[in-house]
Amino acid sequence: MKLVALAPLTLLLGCSGKAALDGRAGSSDAARVEVPPAPIVANQPELEPFPIEIEIETDARVPLGLEIRISEHDPSALIETGDLRLLPEPLDFEFLEDAPPADLREPPEGWSVVLEGERARLKATVRDEEFARARWVILTSEQPIAGCAPQARRLEPPRDSSTPRAVRFSTQVRGGVRMRLVDEQGELQEDCFVLCAPLEPVDASEGLAEIWPLPAGPNTLSVVRARGERLEYREMRVNVADGRCTDLGVVWLDALAVTSRVRGLDENGEPLDFRVVAHERAGDEVLIAAATELETQCTEVELAGFGWNALRLVARPWSEDYGELELAAGDSMPRAIDLRFPRIRETTMNVSLALRAQPDETCSGAPYVFLRAAGETSWRAFESSYIGCTLRWYSLHGVPRGTVELLAWNPAFTSAALTDVVFEPQPDDERPWIEVAATHPTGRVRASLQPRVRGYPARARLRAWVQPRDVLDTARVAQRHAIECARAATGANSQSLELAGIPAGIELELALLEGSRIVRRIPLRVEPGQTLELGEVVLDLE
Repeated sequence: MKLVALAPLTLLLGCSGKAALDGRAGSSDAARVEVPPAPIVANQPELEPFPIEIEIETDARVPLGLEIRISEHDPSALIETGDLRLLPEPLDFEFLEDAPPADLREPPEGWSVVLEGERARLKATVRDEEFARARWVILTSEQPIAGCAPQARRLEPPRDSSTPRAVRFSTQVRGGVRMRLVDEQGELQEDCFVLCAPLEPVDASEGLAEIWPLPAGPNTLSVVRARGERLEYREMRVNVADGRCTDLGVVWLDALAVTSRVRGLDENGEPLDFRVVAHERAGDEVLIAAATELETQCTEVELAGFGWNALRLVARPWSEDYGELELAAGDSMPRAIDLRFPRIRETTMNVSLALRAQPDETCSGAPYVFLRAAGETSWRAFESSYIGCTLRWYSLHGVPRGTVELLAWNPAFTSAALTDVVFEPQPDDERPWIEVAATHPTGRVRASLQPRVRGYPARARLRAWVQPRDVLDTARVAQRHAIECARAATGANSQSLELAGIPAGIELELALLEGSRIVRRIPLRVEPGQTLELGEVVLDLE
């Protein structure tokens, strides 16, 4: 039964002792008593969960990536924006979202699948708890580039719950290409990646590559190959037909003319072993993922091909005594490049750090560590990697030697660390093990996050990261350690943020991230024991 709460009423007790309900103020001969709102039963029948039968005809050759959503409101205007964050949360159907084609032959309970050549017909039933007015069933794809445009079907309220309403969808994915990459001798070429933004790089380490979905018509693919002491880059044009995976057969990777030769040198000009790591670059954002890296190892590397501005090239010495350098890649790279790697062994070191809190507190995750060397005005963020032990030790790499100011905090602690620490190498060249007491007072931060897209409330995966106001490049550390924001009970798209253990009395900054992008920065300063209420924070995700 649906319960409806009424507004407060005034209960008038007259001299006769009889009670009456009135919405007016009491008279002089009546005592006025406020009755708090009470739930009463509305005059409407209890609604049975109503079955909705969903049928989807789709391609049986690729992972489905499909999502079902149910909305009480007409989603037409939101669908036209093409931004799925504006639509309701999808129902939990892992089978639809993740199933590879092979799983279609053994669908989970509740699903039926009929395979018809390259097509599959999927059926399942969902139940809407209160189908009292029109509903829209929406089919979307978690991969918009797959060519499955959002579709919506309107359902009128049922007369009874005995017969399910049925909705049917049909999807058509885009096409793709497959190829076999071979070298000059016809051998399948290893250590290759095929790039085609905005798709994830395709690992062709076994010489086989299948790339889709791609839009119909001409597409440009980039092939990156590592060959011992050579890194090659080439582009190729392919034509794609909708709904088909075109087999390109054998693609010969003939030797390319050398564009540049890069030598690695130490501070004395002597050869130094290094590797060149290629990262895909999407606009101004560099995709830092281990799966996209191709490496070489030698004292001299040949770069072959053009179009290097599509990649980010990092030269990284194998010795931890030296720092890495980024190559200024482009079509006008010089024929010979000498890289003199900076020696950092005398100025930095590796340490093991433990943050000790109160006896009844345990560190449930990596502490957030910032260091500021003597004479510096800016902090630096350091990644802390767990290395075990009861006290929970963490490894820090490349910290400055000598006396440094350390700021460390953890959301599980009621105190933080703000103190001077001395980092000096040990006589046996072993890394030092340093305990730091967390005695600095902390506070909390609370906020209600309201993501918006084009002015509409939107769904988003939001994360939070707190750092000192004056801090140098922290992008990689923030990406790894940012804290997930929780879905709020107050609204479908609202998210609640509550952070504990925030160091008090320090000028800080709250960074709010959507994916890898910082969408809002908010200055912070909390006092000891304070809960700083930020209220509603509107985030424009354009």
